[in-house]
Amino acid sequence: MTTVQIQQQFRQQPEGTQIMSIEILCRTAPNCPFYEETKRLIRSNMPNTSLAEYNVSAFPDKWREVTNKGPKGVTLPQVTFIMENGRRKHVGGAKELEEAFAKMKNRRESH
Repeated sequence: MTTVQIQQQFRQQPEGTQIMSIEILCRTAPNCPFYEETKRLIRSNMPNTSLAEYNVSAFPDKWREVTNKGPKGVTLPQVTFIMENGRRKHVGGAKELEEAFAKMKNRRESH
């Protein structure tokens, strides 16, 4: 997902819609820097949000769901926001998550 797509997605989000939980789709790899950075970003930006972690080896259906919707060459980890209205918003990888949090912060500061 590109930065433009993330920005469009968050612009379309109705005011007052909260992120209720976050899913991370990962591969078990010791000390994976992208996975560790993803968890750090989530914990520092949304410490009270529940976090579900899925290993692609154990949950191949989740991996198919992401690769069918996303661009070719999808990397891991992949992050999905679960909104309070039940909608799922696929964010992307660590870089896209960082961009999404920056966008959300800018949005809060402008109101």
